[in-house]
Amino acid sequence: MRNQLRTRDGRKAVPEPIYGGVVGRIRRAFDGFVDTFAPGTAHKMRKSRLCSAAMLAYEAARVDRMQPRQTSGSADSEILPSLENMRSATRNMVRDDAHAAAGVRVYEENVVGKGLVPQATCTPEATGMTEAQCQQWNRDLEAEFARWSEDVADATGHGSFYDLQRIAAHAMLPDGELIGHAVLDGDEVRCELIDPDRLESPRFTDTLTLRGGVEIGTSGQPIAYHILRVHPSEVHLGGSVRDFMRIPARDGRLSVVQHVFRRDRPGQTRGVPWLAPSVQYTGHLHHYLNSELVAARTNSNTALYIKRTPDPNDPNILPVEPMNGGVENYLESLAAGTIEYLNEGEEPFAFNPQRPGSQFDPFVTRILRAIWAAPGLAYEIVTRDFAKLNYSSARSLLLECRRSFELSRMVIVRLFCRPWWHNVAHVAVANGRLSPPRQFFEDPRPFLAARWVPPAYGWVDPVKEITASQQAVEGNLSTPYDEASRAGLDAEAVVDAKARFLVYCRSVEEKNDLPPGSLTATANSASPPPAAAPAEEPADDEGADNEDPNDDAPDGEPAPEDQSQEEEAATA
Repeated sequence: MRNQLRTRDGRKAVPEPIYGGVVGRIRRAFDGFVDTFAPGTAHKMRKSRLCSAAMLAYEAARVDRMQPRQTSGSADSEILPSLENMRSATRNMVRDDAHAAAGVRVYEENVVGKGLVPQATCTPEATGMTEAQCQQWNRDLEAEFARWSEDVADATGHGSFYDLQRIAAHAMLPDGELIGHAVLDGDEVRCELIDPDRLESPRFTDTLTLRGGVEIGTSGQPIAYHILRVHPSEVHLGGSVRDFMRIPARDGRLSVVQHVFRRDRPGQTRGVPWLAPSVQYTGHLHHYLNSELVAARTNSNTALYIKRTPDPNDPNILPVEPMNGGVENYLESLAAGTIEYLNEGEEPFAFNPQRPGSQFDPFVTRILRAIWAAPGLAYEIVTRDFAKLNYSSARSLLLECRRSFELSRMVIVRLFCRPWWHNVAHVAVANGRLSPPRQFFEDPRPFLAARWVPPAYGWVDPVKEITASQQAVEGNLSTPYDEASRAGLDAEAVVDAKARFLVYCRSVEEKNDLPPGSLTATANSASPPPAAAPAEEPADDEGADNEDPNDDAPDGEPAPEDQSQEEEAATA
């Protein structure tokens, strides 16, 4: 490896030891002297010497005019001092820029949509209950959560649990985190959402065990959260911005605080806005589009230039006239069809900036691709521009985006939806609304297993994708539960609804004296198929007892019963 190192002029280069030679011995003595009085300073000096010695070995470590010195530290040392500025920038970005607002809306629609709905998946193998007991427990638990999510969930009373999910998905892009708080109200538990601005360390002091308002344990686990009672910007409403409340992370089996954020580094305590890497691009593009729009509008407003002969009796001969105090009045606004008057000796010149130019659209498209690459979105998804896609490319694009959506959904399910599923179950058991078996109190986890059904994505080509789903189930590569969840449905609910529909159809057929199966296409498949005729006639008379009653039909024509079945199928 040493023989492969080269200097800028092509010669072989070998990194020099930091204490080699006479100069090195002097450095060693000096560092040892400094280490006696200031060990920290001596450590930094040795580190700097090591970096300087490694510059020939690693080009990335070189510091020059084209590559300034870069600094890095622990996750919290980089995030916490910059978190307030990052959140302000990304919030302004979403609030003021149309593309950013559209991207957040698309993200909400794909990650949460109408809501992530739980399906209880308690099984006999995991719980020791019978199949009938598991099914009854699953139905009771789903019914209790459905009641809670619609009528009880939101502490403010403004929406349902699925509205809270949408807010959680929205917060990830501009804020990077969301805080949920369990509030007991009689025999109910409600969810209060807390703005992350209110999560802060008292006295603005972070320590090894209190970082960004999060009190952590020896393993980095959250123990408690220090929350301001009012938002820091609401001091004008009479609140005290330094009035804190300490909320424990858990209370027994109840999740009191749900801190939702994506952890990218070990030791990370707070979430980073997912749009933070795109802030500069979005700001420049936003102002660039405004400038292009103003330039195009200005160019389209100018209709005509008129040259005039100087006349001392005309007070408005000059287009730019000194006003009172010597301040000149420049024309800075134009209306449609503006006619500009010129002085003697002034000639109009061709000012045709051609804005926006032919490269405007490709340039803006490329910048938007870079902006939405950070949160894992695609330009085509954000702008709904599918003009240049065929089936294969559209399918590949959607699959990649859906993989990113699934990862984001996993964060929300694991840190927000699942804790509330458990909270609702524990509170309902404590208040007698649910009656679990004795094993529940020993280990409730098998009884609270659930699958969260995401929103339906729809199909690019329904025939191809439905056929692929059927073949995946038949080939044991998937299950009806998984395929139904991809369509945003509950497999068991679909089967139950289909059964009720068939029962209703049969009752209507009987009521109106219709043949069975007239209203559905399942009659023929539901009835047992007729016995297949033997390939050859039996040689003896034993086959006479098995004679087909339809054998008297003419050759080449279907039997009357088969013909009627074919007509019914064709009609259906």
